[in-house]
Amino acid sequence: MLPLGPPRALRPRRALRRRRLLGLALVSAGLGASGGLAACGDTSGILFFDGGVNGAEATPDAGNDGSETDATLPSADSPSDSPTDVSSREAGDGRSFSDEGEVRPSDATPETTVDVVSADVAFEASPGAADAGPLPPSCAPGGPGMTNCGYGGSGSGSCGVSLRVEGGTFYRTYDNDGGGPTNEANPATLSSFQLDKYLVTVGRFRQFVAAWNGGAGYLPAAASGKHIHLNGGLGLEDEANPGIYETGWSSDWNSAAYVDPTDANLTCGGEDGFGDAWTPTPSGQENLPIGCVSWYEAYAFCIWDGGFLPSEAEWEYAAAAGSQQREFPWGSVDPGDSVPSLYVISEGGISDVGYAYLGVGYWGQYDLVGEVFEWSVDAYAPYSACTDCANLTASASRVVRGGDYLFPAARNSSGPKSRFDDIGFRCARSP
Repeated sequence: MLPLGPPRALRPRRALRRRRLLGLALVSAGLGASGGLAACGDTSGILFFDGGVNGAEATPDAGNDGSETDATLPSADSPSDSPTDVSSREAGDGRSFSDEGEVRPSDATPETTVDVVSADVAFEASPGAADAGPLPPSCAPGGPGMTNCGYGGSGSGSCGVSLRVEGGTFYRTYDNDGGGPTNEANPATLSSFQLDKYLVTVGRFRQFVAAWNGGAGYLPAAASGKHIHLNGGLGLEDEANPGIYETGWSSDWNSAAYVDPTDANLTCGGEDGFGDAWTPTPSGQENLPIGCVSWYEAYAFCIWDGGFLPSEAEWEYAAAAGSQQREFPWGSVDPGDSVPSLYVISEGGISDVGYAYLGVGYWGQYDLVGEVFEWSVDAYAPYSACTDCANLTASASRVVRGGDYLFPAARNSSGPKSRFDDIGFRCARSP
């Protein structure tokens, strides 16, 4: 076991969403009525979050591209195709999101979890072929946040390595309290794909910012960014409109109205600037996950880097270990209430990607939960049974996954132009 120092914490965090109806319990207790981001304590360099909780209904605002909402999964007691809010709170900065707790999945056997973790730890201690090969553009220069990633938050591996996820069928709606999945609904079938091992780091995103060059450099081509390995090159099928497929990037988005990764925009943190991973020049924060990026910027980055944004189903499938439909991405071992830990960072702040190495998913991805939320390509909409699909219909919000919702099936959403320090992303790629 390699010795690990404390995680680097730069921003306040909301409490972990681990148990169903946690939000209702907080509301009934009358906790945190003030709302807003506030650093309410500094313990060994960790900034904690004092989040406001109220009983207002969380509803997406179609006219507000900067809104962030949590739309919960259907209740496990009565599965439904439509998300049902349990409770909500307002952050005081234009965001609203529910504190529902989550319905949650599980692994097949505890032994599987141990095997996966121990195998990955051994692999990272002695990097093998999976971390070798050509570097993506975001890692090609080499250096911090590009070629020094590894389990525990540091190493000598590529920060842009992508790992194969074997396709299959699973249920996107389910419950799991450690004894296996129940209340299953909304099946989805996926072809194999690759999903990046790490969240996109500050160091990698810095290379994209340089390539973009204020809009005078790299611009994604029209119709790029599709899952071209699917449906004869047509890409993902629209979940709500069978026979309609991905259109990919629009050339209309090649403007500062959609993509504008300036220093000012990438430093969107909370009160007194807490939460900003980005720095105008390279610093000791290059291995932190990038935040404050819009959906359009995440999409453009992945295209430039040779991939695409994952669909919501792809992200959940990887986090749930496919048909195992796990309680947590790493299995059913409870991470405990003390965070940060080697399973999750969450309430303790953010840390270098891969720090919480015991939280590794079944296919080897780190930080699927417990760090920043992650953009997906999908618009927020109800589920329907489908194969290699995504919700592609225009919507006021896009799906974000992970973050401090530890259950893989929990859903959140945010406006595609929104910027929050706790929303980042990772890319997917053709197998």
